[in-house]
Amino acid sequence: MAEGRNAGTRVPSAVVLSAEGANELPSAEPEWEHLAAPTGISSPTPLEMLAGHGVEAVAKEAMRPCARESPRILAATEILESEDDTPPVEEEVQSMRGTPTGVLCEHVDQCALARKLQKAALKLRDEMVANARCEIDELRVKRAAAELQLAEIEGHNRRPADRTREELVARVGRCLRGYAHREVATRERVTLRELEMRATALMAGDGRSRRWVAKWLEAFLFRSQDAVANLEAEVIAEGLIAVGGCQADR
Repeated sequence: MAEGRNAGTRVPSAVVLSAEGANELPSAEPEWEHLAAPTGISSPTPLEMLAGHGVEAVAKEAMRPCARESPRILAATEILESEDDTPPVEEEVQSMRGTPTGVLCEHVDQCALARKLQKAALKLRDEMVANARCEIDELRVKRAAAELQLAEIEGHNRRPADRTREELVARVGRCLRGYAHREVATRERVTLRELEMRATALMAGDGRSRRWVAKWLEAFLFRSQDAVANLEAEVIAEGLIAVGGCQADR
């Protein structure tokens, strides 16, 4: 018993404690066997307390396998854990709805969409205006060409029409003059026949009656010439008016 006590008193000097912790224990088998021998004392010895602390430290080190891993692995593990802890995007959107921030975000999205639609509408309007201007210019060019062609056709048709009208007017004038001359000649013959009959009856009278008959014949001839001229003018005017009306109807 005295030797055991002396050995127990020598154990602390044999155990080497490092500054890093109580993890290094003596490896001599005789000493462990000697420590395991019963001492007869109920309270734990310092060696037993030291052994218990060493076992707890080894257990803690075994429970932490990531302590020997690199810092990169630790950072990746933390990121994954943080990603797992973050809520999904849909849950965030649902939670933000109805809040001032959510309303502001919706308003900003609506403004951006309205600007895009406005830009698209303005672009479409500019394209439609440009196409319409091109079509208008083409129609103007076609109209000018059609007007020139119509003027040429009217010019070609007008010249023959003018020549035809002039020829027709000249022919009608000749016909009307001939008709007027024949009408006047017929009337003159009738009138002269009557005058001859009256002159024959008056010749049987005195000289005074003869002079009166001579004056009356001169006045009649003068009036006949005026009547012939007026008749020719009226007939020609009526014929020209009739010809002009026919041309207008055509």
